[in-house]
Amino acid sequence: MVHPGGRPPMYTTAEQMQELIDVYFANTPEIEITITGLALALGFHTRLSLINYQGKPEFMNTVKNAKLRVEHSYEIALRNNGRAGEIFGLKNFGWDDKSISEHQGGVTFTRIERVVVDTKEIE
Repeated sequence: MVHPGGRPPMYTTAEQMQELIDVYFANTPEIEITITGLALALGFHTRLSLINYQGKPEFMNTVKNAKLRVEHSYEIALRNNGRAGEIFGLKNFGWDDKSISEHQGGVTFTRIERVVVDTKEIE
């Protein structure tokens, strides 16, 4: 049978992928864990390739769990160090650092009218 087109998938089962994910997390110091590092460890050439596997139902939970483990490492690093790099990394996972301020008190509006005067009437 001829392949229908495109590159054949790197992984045919989630278990194959999970083995390499486990190796990556076991052999990478927590401070060095990244999505890009995970993608490289899985043999991908882009982060998008990893994300594309998340769209396949049989790989969805495997990739989501791996991404959650990366997110966890950023969160721990943020707690321990509080550097901008960790904040940026967490923002890529959907975290937000907006501040909310509430205003109390009233607002007073003053009405200003403009009147056009015909100068001929003044003379």
